Amino acid sequence: MPEPLTRRERRAAIAAKALPPQAVRAWAYRVLVAAGAVAVFYGLMSSQEVVVWLGLAAVVFNATPAAATPIRP
Repeated sequence: MPEPLTRRERRAAIAAKALPPQAVRAWAYRVLVAAGAVAVFYGLMSSQEVVVWLGLAAVVFNATPAAATPIRP
């Protein structure tokens, strides 16, 4: 019989299932950065609004580490 999981192990298992792979998250974050630049260029959003939305996207995608990680090894 396997040993019961600790809370930390259970949370890590749930988080691993809930988030898409790191490459997908990095791609999505990069697309949002480019879309933000286009939105500022066309006057749809201010640069401050884009910063706020990109910050939210970084939290949702957990993309802060992924943003600095190269896609190819």
